Amino acid sequence: MPRAGKARPQSERALPARGNTPKYVIFEPAELGRKLSKKEYQALLPELRAKLLEAQLALKKANVPLIIILAGVDGAGKGELLHCLNEWFDPRGVDTQAFGQLSDEERERPSSWRFWRVLPTRGRSGIFFGSWYTETILERVYGKIKNAELDATLNPWPFQLEF
Repeated sequence: MPRAGKARPQSERALPARGNTPKYVIFEPAELGRKLSKKEYQALLPELRAKLLEAQLALKKANVPLIIILAGVDGAGKGELLHCLNEWFDPRGVDTQAFGQLSDEERERPSSWRFWRVLPTRGRSGIFFGSWYTETILERVYGKIKNAELDATLNPWPFQLEF
């Protein structure tokens, strides 16, 4: 156990209880631009699968929900990644949601309603195939909305979640 005043590495930090004020890094930067050969990937795969399962079980034990959002251009491999994640996770703790065209009921509700109602509960993981911001980003890409509208739509809540 580290002495008082010494920071522990991110991987060893305990998850805070609700209501505590310390801020923790939730998102870490991805290492972009690095490529692995198929041989390197195959060698790392068992360790990565084990770490993913360990992380899922640690979040479950800490009663922390997890959302993984799979979004991107068509043909980028989202479906293959979804298949792998469903294979690697403990199925007893993960729910997968795919979001296609809006149903009649969803059209009558606020735009985020379809996502709110399937958020994972504490200790569970949710994989979202699509997200609440996909349509908004497409509207910006095609020039249908301005940057200010994009910002307002992507962050409609007047509060920010802190852990």
